[in-house]
Amino acid sequence: MSCAMVLAVLYVLLRTAFVVTITVTTVSDSTSRAQETLTDSLLYLFSLLWGIGAIAPVSRAGSERYRAARSLLSLHWLWRELAMAAPDVVRYRPSRLFSRLPFVGQALDTFRDVFTSPDASLLVRVNRYTVDIRDAIFELQRRAPTNLAEQARDHAQSLRNGLQDTEIWAEALWIRAALLCGGPAIPSKPAAPAPYPFDPGTDPRHEVPHLQAVAAAYSRIRNSEARALLASTTANYA
Repeated sequence: MSCAMVLAVLYVLLRTAFVVTITVTTVSDSTSRAQETLTDSLLYLFSLLWGIGAIAPVSRAGSERYRAARSLLSLHWLWRELAMAAPDVVRYRPSRLFSRLPFVGQALDTFRDVFTSPDASLLVRVNRYTVDIRDAIFELQRRAPTNLAEQARDHAQSLRNGLQDTEIWAEALWIRAALLCGGPAIPSKPAAPAPYPFDPGTDPRHEVPHLQAVAAAYSRIRNSEARALLASTTANYA
């Protein structure tokens, strides 16, 4: 945009100088044509740069909203299941308005959660999802067996095939198994939360892609696999 403004000023100066020149003296046809070609080129270039400058912010904002929407859609199922398991720790509970509708109810609730929640923007909603997920996981740590993370890592190592990240798979398996523990707490469990040694990153630039990978792995893990892990972890969940 600043380059376009410079060209606009240069265009005005050249046109003004030419008008003053032809007023006080006579110029040749070749000079007149050269001036016209130069100033027209400046005008066209100015219009092009001005248009790009006007479109760029809109394009950038649209691109950011598109990436945020994709992040929300990829995180939604994991966020929803965690929020349903620990509804008191999330800011806004998942929508169940259309849960009774066959076929389209789930899609409509997803649309309502992702696009119509009372957040300032989609980017704010992405940050809320990540915070809600972490808060819900902390609540699950109060329910899960103490050695669940160790067992999940061992199980993920035994399934290692080069197509999946072992830590990501172990984390997703821990979440799936912890959700099956139910209840607000385990009576025989120590007061300290169960270890959760998985590293999500230190800022949203790392945490969001990490949680997207965990959500993708989570969607591929069956409850039967999580129950088998719990059965091998403690007899209380056989």
